[in-house]
Amino acid sequence: MALLLTALGEQARARDDYDGPIRATQATKVHTAPSPKSKSPASNWTDKNVQDWLKKEKLDDLCDKLDGLDGSHLEEMYLEYSSDANKFKDEIRSDYQMNGKVGPKFTVALKTLFQK
Repeated sequence: MALLLTALGEQARARDDYDGPIRATQATKVHTAPSPKSKSPASNWTDKNVQDWLKKEKLDDLCDKLDGLDGSHLEEMYLEYSSDANKFKDEIRSDYQMNGKVGPKFTVALKTLFQK
């Protein structure tokens, strides 16, 4: 933690808006990264929004397989993809039976949705 605070302090001193040393209390209150949940409006989608998105992306075959999933579920899938793409691919094949071209097409649509 001390090394992190030192590194953050060095970064802060290089900025024009430097307002003093970073202390642990400041780091937890002021210098926190934005939540990944604020990344995309899709995070707040209902399950109906997800179904509409699947149809728009021409992934109608997945409507039954992903029935009941909302935007927060899609976001979790995207975060899992971001952290370990191979594990994600294995899971969508086994958990949602996304075989053939459907898995990669879904992955591209998911990335596009959350990387806006």
